[in-house]
Amino acid sequence: MTQIAGAQSLQSDRQMLINYAKKFLGTPYKASGSTVHGMDCSGFLFTVVRDSLKIPFPRTAEAMYKNCEIIKEGLLEPGDLVFFRPGSKINHVGIYIGEGNFIHSASDGPKTGVIISNLSDSYWNRTYAGAGRILPSIINGQ
Repeated sequence: MTQIAGAQSLQSDRQMLINYAKKFLGTPYKASGSTVHGMDCSGFLFTVVRDSLKIPFPRTAEAMYKNCEIIKEGLLEPGDLVFFRPGSKINHVGIYIGEGNFIHSASDGPKTGVIISNLSDSYWNRTYAGAGRILPSIINGQ
């Protein structure tokens, strides 16, 4: 496979993950949920990764954080995961979709359920814990 074809395949997998995630926009929040009837943040990620990429993935935000490649903020690419720690442990996760935005299932705030938020929003900026990668980088194929 040529390097260009490989990059296109990586881009395609990342875009497929994001496009599939967007199908759940408006799904209500439900603790421990992982269906169209209601999802929590990790249930949302678990379902999206399993169904779009066909790969096994942990069910909790903390386990997801421990099972991906941790990356520096400046290296964040659409399709990477973003993690939040409002207390002592990681307990929220979303999918970065570009331009500072991420898709996730929020349990509290002015909007709940599967929504798009921005990393610069006060709460998300304050509780941001880091990012992780489950798909190879588009930029350098790693």
